[in-house]
Amino acid sequence: MSPASTIDGHNATRSSNQCHVMNKATQEIILDGAKRGVDRIRTRASFSLHKQAASLLKNENPCVAVLTGFPIRTENGNVVFENDGPLGAAMIAAALSAIGWKACLVTDKIAEPIFVELLKAMPRGTEHPVEMLYLGNGGKSVGEVKRCLKKINVNQLISIERPGAAQDHEYYNMKGEVISSVIVSADSLVTNVPWVTAAYADGGNEIGMGNIGVSHIAKHIENGRQIASRTKVKYLTLCGVSNWGAYGLLSYLCVGRSDLRSTIFNYLNVGFDKKLFAAAKRGGAVDGVTRRQTRTVDNMPLEQHHRKIESFRQLADRFVGSSALIRASQTVRHQSI
Repeated sequence: MSPASTIDGHNATRSSNQCHVMNKATQEIILDGAKRGVDRIRTRASFSLHKQAASLLKNENPCVAVLTGFPIRTENGNVVFENDGPLGAAMIAAALSAIGWKACLVTDKIAEPIFVELLKAMPRGTEHPVEMLYLGNGGKSVGEVKRCLKKINVNQLISIERPGAAQDHEYYNMKGEVISSVIVSADSLVTNVPWVTAAYADGGNEIGMGNIGVSHIAKHIENGRQIASRTKVKYLTLCGVSNWGAYGLLSYLCVGRSDLRSTIFNYLNVGFDKKLFAAAKRGGAVDGVTRRQTRTVDNMPLEQHHRKIESFRQLADRFVGSSALIRASQTVRHQSI
């Protein structure tokens, strides 16, 4: 073996080891603090964030759509939307727009007040301002949205905390209550489509959890057999809170593209998250667990979420510039922790 081959071999091994270390650390951060038994449903199929990031970085002209929106029926019977999902979606869209990539947000028309406020927090004067597509009455049909996404050349769609159809084709919340009448069925946006699909989920009833399977979810999640989503995506990442998947993705992008770090860090940022939270609250978003406008997301104080942001910033800085790590992540076989 030539000296050059030996060096290449050592470098490949080092990249592989680095990849494993970062992936393991990411999983620990993204699931630490998980509730409702979510941490017990981990499988080899439940962590693909590194592969999703690698896939995104391969695109010469990235164009990302983010689908989100989980309806909550309040005590007085009104339908509002939870803040887990929109906050992560907005953070991704803002960061991608700021680095010159195309980004589009997709949600229900009845959630429009939340996103009107979130858009006000987005960067202005960028080459590609964040686009909005609304589903349902007063908005577009799923078929129309799909045609719009094709027209703008979307090459990856991320679903964050979006209800996925169960075995009986109904949609459920964590309590086992049917929510089909207050949500637009959007599963077809990740099924037989020309773009790469990814999902961040935290309960078993969201798009993407079909990758894990009903039987496994039923063993560990209350009402699991009833509520488990059968909808699959290419890259699923199981999270303690779905927003945390957004933090993890931006961390990986900083590692793979060190030239983007300073700009992305303006959005993978506690201050910016506070701005998004305030905007979503003005738009009517509530905590999905308390069903009220508490200073929480999934009944966890904002400070806990902000510690996650700081952890992902530190992780990015630990590995930043290691583009080989991202490339290696496409071939390294992931080992569950």
